[in-house]
Amino acid sequence: MKLVYYRDRAGNFGDDLNPWLWSRLLGDLLDEDPREHFFGIGTIIGFFPELDGDKHVFGSGIGYRDIEPDARRDWRFHMVRGPLTAARLGLDPAVAVTDPALLLAALPWPASPRRHRVAYMPHHHGAAAGPWAEIAGEAGLAYIDPRWGPMRCLHEIRASELLVTEAMHGAIVADAFGIPWIPVKLYPWVLDFKWHDWCATIGVEHAFERPLPWSALREVTPTRDVAHAAYRWTRRRSAALSLRLVARARPRLSAEGVRTGLIERLLAMVSRFREQVRERHPATR
Repeated sequence: MKLVYYRDRAGNFGDDLNPWLWSRLLGDLLDEDPREHFFGIGTIIGFFPELDGDKHVFGSGIGYRDIEPDARRDWRFHMVRGPLTAARLGLDPAVAVTDPALLLAALPWPASPRRHRVAYMPHHHGAAAGPWAEIAGEAGLAYIDPRWGPMRCLHEIRASELLVTEAMHGAIVADAFGIPWIPVKLYPWVLDFKWHDWCATIGVEHAFERPLPWSALREVTPTRDVAHAAYRWTRRRSAALSLRLVARARPRLSAEGVRTGLIERLLAMVSRFREQVRERHPATR
């Protein structure tokens, strides 16, 4: 069974968690056999139409593309990210569990001292659109770049007391480890649908904190034009002020009992999925 996930050349935290997580939970079942495919973390249902064979969905979400009716026969929905994905696909609501990145909290981790009072993590496209490390510093926030690589990002999230994030998997991982988080939307490409989808599974009502106007920077190239430089400086100051204000908003965090229950359910589903695969492929026993 081949692991399938979205790969951004620059890197993207949520998607890049896939090989690390699933190699530890399903490593003996994963290979390069193209007859079966495993879809885990990511808003990737409907992607990769060129793949033949069964596509096993274990917590993925839909949002950017739909599945053509004649292609549905190849998809096996063991669980999906949330109720909006299930409804859009016409699935039994019971299939809506949660995002599988929550499973990270079920693995052993060393203690992590909280070095950052507040950290900011942008969407991976937003990280490339402006000097957000510098802006976060001006706002008094630590900076976590979703392109750094999954383990470095994870280490920095766990070192934070509070995470302001435009990256949904920043929020998911923070929540998994009991770290409060605040969602913010600075750029229009951030998809509200997937946030509502996931938040519904953890009992948190979703609403983005809205930044000040002119906070969504789109330029990273320096300029010598005085007027343009002044304009950029104004927008940068607005962005820094926005982060400071957003960091004072009401933090979100699922109830501990909800998190624990979801993790236990996910682990049971992983175990059941392993047995199902072994029954179909006795050689993997």
